[in-house]
Amino acid sequence: IIKNLETRDKFLRRQMTIIEGDLYNASKLRESQFNLKRYPFIKEVKITSKEGGAYNKMILNVEIEEQERSGTISVGLALSTVENFSFMAQVQQTNLFGYGWTINFRALLGSRSKIFNINFIDPYFLDTDFSLSLQAFNEEVEYRDFTPTRRGGRVYLGYPIYKNLYRLNFGYNFESVVISNVAQAQKSLIKGGLTNSVTTGIYRDTRDRFGYFETREGSLTYLSGEFAGGPILRGDNSFGKLTFEHRKFVPVFN
Repeated sequence: IIKNLETRDKFLRRQMTIIEGDLYNASKLRESQFNLKRYPFIKEVKITSKEGGAYNKMILNVEIEEQERSGTISVGLALSTVENFSFMAQVQQTNLFGYGWTINFRALLGSRSKIFNINFIDPYFLDTDFSLSLQAFNEEVEYRDFTPTRRGGRVYLGYPIYKNLYRLNFGYNFESVVISNVAQAQKSLIKGGLTNSVTTGIYRDTRDRFGYFETREGSLTYLSGEFAGGPILRGDNSFGKLTFEHRKFVPVFN
């Protein structure tokens, strides 16, 4: 593996489905190239071969061209009849320390909204095949009849069950909602409280690039179930929720 300046070899080798000593396999080479190019901080991947130390051996060179920058800072100002004036800022790094870690912080401040959200993703938690996702949020939005303040976090673990296309996810969600400024007519309809829930789901991801703005083709499909409250999780709210979603990405222009 050559020409990778920021991304560590350890992370790149995990994307390879063909390893030293394997029989030559063109399908595995194409799959390895596909896995590498899915990450937004990888611009191009070129795999070439040359003669090895014996007549029946070859050396594979995996040439990595990285994006010039793997981090972004976004700042925005908006005027509207609802918020009047609002300010938005987002900082994202998709290849933190060369390990493929993603960290994203987003803030939105307006006359009626105060939203803070931070998310961290480790695709290979503690050098295992498990992925780890952590999220914390603090949101306050002032509506006409009430003002909810939401605080909480989420912890998710994922595990591949077939290549890098199918994954199982397990998660725990914690959310505290405090309702204030409730109109008299809405008091019996609006409820806050503490919610503890667990989520499990299966994902199928064939996107050519991770990240919705970078994706050109492929699909993302998942089926998940969320269960809250009850005698084990407790809290103020109990429910069960089943979610199915399918997204298909089609290139519009060449």
